[in-house]
Amino acid sequence: SNQNLSSKVNSDVLSAESAFAKRKKRHPDDSTHHTVAMVIIYRSLGHLLPENYDPDRRSLRLPNRPIINTPVVSTAIHSDGGLPPNLVEKPIIVEYAMLETEERTKPVCVFWNHSITIGGTGAWSSRGCELFSRNQSHIACQCNHITSFAVLMDISKRENGEVLPLKIVTYTTISISLVALLITFILLVLIRTLRSNLHSIHKNLVAALFFSELVFLIGINQTENPFVCTVIAILLHYVYMSTFAWMFVEQLHVYRMLTEVRNINFGHMRFYYVVGWGIPAIITGLAVGLDPQGYGNPDFCWLSVHDTLIWSFAGPIVIVVVINTVIFILAMKASCRRRQRSFEKTGVVSVLRTAFLLLLLISATWLLGLMAVNSDVMTFHYLFAIFSCLQVSWMVSCPWQTLGEHAAAPRPLKT
Repeated sequence: SNQNLSSKVNSDVLSAESAFAKRKKRHPDDSTHHTVAMVIIYRSLGHLLPENYDPDRRSLRLPNRPIINTPVVSTAIHSDGGLPPNLVEKPIIVEYAMLETEERTKPVCVFWNHSITIGGTGAWSSRGCELFSRNQSHIACQCNHITSFAVLMDISKRENGEVLPLKIVTYTTISISLVALLITFILLVLIRTLRSNLHSIHKNLVAALFFSELVFLIGINQTENPFVCTVIAILLHYVYMSTFAWMFVEQLHVYRMLTEVRNINFGHMRFYYVVGWGIPAIITGLAVGLDPQGYGNPDFCWLSVHDTLIWSFAGPIVIVVVINTVIFILAMKASCRRRQRSFEKTGVVSVLRTAFLLLLLISATWLLGLMAVNSDVMTFHYLFAIFSCLQVSWMVSCPWQTLGEHAAAPRPLKT
C-alpha cells in the first residue's frame, strides 16, 4: 500500500510539473519583456495648436486670457506585449520651465484630449491633472495618465509690483468699513430711540453689506481649492443680492410712509424679510441649479463678466435700480402734494433722498468691484476702495441724520 501511495504521489507531482511547464509555454516569463518610455519635448507646439478648450468647466477652469506658457511634453510607453493603456498605477510628475515668467498667473495643468470633438482635432483639458508645485521659473504637474502635457496660464499683471500696495489699500479700506458697519449695527440694536420699522430695515441693510464685504475680503482670492472658491462665489452672489433687496425694501417703505394715512413704521415685517432675505436666496438657488460651474475661476471667486451667469446677478440689480428710480419719482410727487398739509413728513423726504443716493452709490461701488476683479486695470481697484469707504460713511450717517431730523421737524399744532 505504501508503494502504491508513493507511486501515486510521484505521478501527481509529475502531472503538476508538466501542467506548470505547459503554462509557462503559454505565458512566457514577464522578465523577458522590454519596456521603453519615450518623452518628446516640443518647445513651440503649444502656440501652433488650435485654441480649443474642454467645454466642461468642471474639468477645466479656464482663465480669462489663456496661453500655453510651457513646452508641450509628450509621453508614451511601449512594450513587447503592445502599447499599455494610458492610465498609470501611480501618478507621474512632469516639471516644466516656464517660457515667460513675467505677467503670467494662475497655472492650470492640462493635456491634449483627442476624444474632445471640437473642430475635429481635440482640445486642452485638465482631467486627471493637478498642480503639484510652483516657483518663479518652474512648474510641476501631477497626472494619472500619459499623453501630451502642458501648462495653461493667464496673461495678467496681478503679480507685478503694484499688487502689494493695492492689497494694502483694499484690505485697509474694507477693514475700516467692516468696523464702522459693525459699530453701526450694534448701536441700531441697543438704542431704543431707533427702534422702528425704518431703522430695522436699515439694520438689515447694514448686516447684508457687512457680510458682503466680509466674504469679499476673506474669500475673493481663495482660488487654490475649487470647491471652496465655488462656495465663496455663491455666498457673494447671495449677500450682494440681499444688499440690493434691502435697498428696495427701504425705498418701498419710505414711499408707503409718504402715501399711506396709517402709521406703518411699527408692526410686523414678515413681508420685508421675505423680500430682503428670501427672494435673493431663491434667485441664487436657481442660478446654482442651472449653472453651478459658473461660480469661481482661476483668477477670483466670483462671477465672470464673460459668462452668461453674470446676468443672474446684474439682471435683478438693474431691475431694482429701475424700480427704485420710479418709486423715488412717485414719492417725490407725493411729498410735494402733502407738504403743505403736514410738516411731519419732512424727515421722511430726507430719508427718501438719502436712500436713493445710497442705492446709486452702492451700485457704483459693486460695479467697480466687479470690474476690478475681472480686469487688470488698477484704477478700478483703487476706485473700488474709495467708493467702499464712501458708501459705508454714508450708510453709517443715515440713522443719526434721520433721528435728528425727526426730532427737529416741526409738527402741526393740535386744535
